[in-house]
Order: sequence, then C-alpha cells, then structure tokens
Amino acid sequence: MILNDRQLTQTREALNRLEDDLISLQREVYPINPERFHLMAEAYVDHIIELRSQIDEYIGVKSYQDKLQGVWLRLIGPSLHLGSASASILTSTIENFRKSIRSITSIMKGELPYRKGGISKDVERSSDLVIIGLKTGSLRVGLGLPPDRQISMFDSHEDPVMKAIDTFMEVASWASASERPSTLPASISDSPFRDYILRQVMNMAPSNKLPVETIEFSGNLVHAGEVPLLTKGARLRLRNAIAKEPGAEYIEAVGTIREIDLDSKKFYLRERPNNEQPLHCSVSDEMLEEAKAALGDRVRLAGSAKRDKAGKITSLKVKTLELSADEGYSGR
Repeated sequence: MILNDRQLTQTREALNRLEDDLISLQREVYPINPERFHLMAEAYVDHIIELRSQIDEYIGVKSYQDKLQGVWLRLIGPSLHLGSASASILTSTIENFRKSIRSITSIMKGELPYRKGGISKDVERSSDLVIIGLKTGSLRVGLGLPPDRQISMFDSHEDPVMKAIDTFMEVASWASASERPSTLPASISDSPFRDYILRQVMNMAPSNKLPVETIEFSGNLVHAGEVPLLTKGARLRLRNAIAKEPGAEYIEAVGTIREIDLDSKKFYLRERPNNEQPLHCSVSDEMLEEAKAALGDRVRLAGSAKRDKAGKITSLKVKTLELSADEGYSGR
C-alpha cells in the first residue's frame, strides 16, 4: 500500500524497472522459446499488475470507480488476476450474485421464487445487474442496476433491489464479523423466509470447488458498517445457522441424489462413502427446485437426523444442499 508521495515515486520507479525487464524478456526470450518466456514472465506480470493497482488506489482511480452506482466484487485467491484467472470463475461468481439478489428481491415482494414461474418479470428485469467495470490487481468486477433502474441515494431505501442488496450485505457482514454476534441480523431474524435468505448468501460464499478464498464487497450500493466479506469460514457459519436446529441431531451426509418424489418432496441419497446404506431425505417446498437441479450430482447435505428405536439413522430433514466432491459424513 502506498502511503505518501515519496512511496508513490518509488513504486513508479519499481514499476518502470519491471516493465523494462519484461520488454527485454519479450525481445530476447520469446522469439527463441515462447513457453520459457511465459514461465519467466508470470512473476513479472503479477508484480506489475499489483503495483499498478496500488498506484491507481493512491492517485484516486479506485475512489472514482467506487462512486459509480454499483457493487464491486473483489475475488481474492491464488493467481486471481486479469490474464490468469479462468473466465468460468468470474462468470459463475457474477451469476451466483445476480441470482441471490434476484431471489431475495422476489421474496421481499411477496413472491415465491423457489417455485417454477414464481419470479415476476418486473423482478427479473430490475435485478438483471449490468457490468459497470473491471479492475486490475486482485480480480474485481463492478455490477450495477440496469440503466432504466438508476435511483437517487434518497430513494434507495424504497427500491426492492436495493433492499435485497442491503439484506445480502448485512448477512454477509454478520457471517464474516471478527467479533461475531450470537443473534442474526434483525432484518431477517424473525422472517418466515430466514433460512431461504441465508441460503442465498451461503451459496455465494467460496467453497472448495473454486480457487477463491475471499469475496470482498464494496461500492456506493454497499451500506454495511464493515466491509462485507465472504470466506469458506463464513459459508460454514451460514450452514450452521440454517441447519442446526435446537433440540435436533445435526448431521452432514455426502452422496448422489436419486429418485426424487416430487409429491412428497423426498429422495434417496445413494453412492455414499464406505458403502453406507442409502439415506432417505426430505426437503421443504423452498428447496425442492434446488434438489431437482442437483439430481444425479454429488452433494453435501446438512440437517436434522431421525433415528429408529435401535438408534440407526433412518432419514434426514435437509436444510442445506451444496454441490461437493468431498467424502464422508459426520455428526456435529
């Protein structure tokens, strides 16, 4: 981080030296051995991108971009830079955030987004966020309201999409807070759709499937007191908040979803580790579409177990469902 003009000058000098070194590699190594050039250039390119990001932040480029009406998502993890990050990481992150905000907006308008056709066209349009920018350094993308939905700061508290963004950020801040309050944010603690909203945020949090360690949220549509972050630890805390019911036995189970009975909202979890018997599972109405989408996939389920008189687990009331390649299940 650059703290003063002297450090700015030093950083610019260091940047010039790195760029000169990279030019030399380009001229001397690339014509002879392109593969060797790419291997040698990677460290230079990463350092150049980082220094440019520091300069942009110090001279005010970042402050200007953050004033654009939107939410900036910063993806932090190994090799997550423009030019090295997989396009699928960025597209899946954008789509997950869009879907989360759309679902929360729909719930807040009294709709049932977990049912087929339950999201109105107005919500589809108003929550179809647009890309307002990309930034160098750690991969950063800005998402804003559609052009026809731009609103003033004074009206933002009345807009359903803004309310959804505020709720999302409040939950994310709660899940990642260093001094974690024991109670959920007041905005959702008594909501009949509390778990549904928590799942929308949990599904956005980093998992073991992608090389993303942290997602940081900023921008002038983010009104949280602390910078909202989502990490793997936040995902775990959200999962526990949803799935651990007072007085019930909490378990996690891994396997493949088979044979969904749509009327009873039940299915079997098969192909479990260590040749364990298929587990009979049930889901709520709001999770049925999620289970249908995961039919045939490897998943990790969490929820409340039911045992027979002999103490054997006979069924699982599913509270969270996550795509996973992990193995094993354990009581917690």
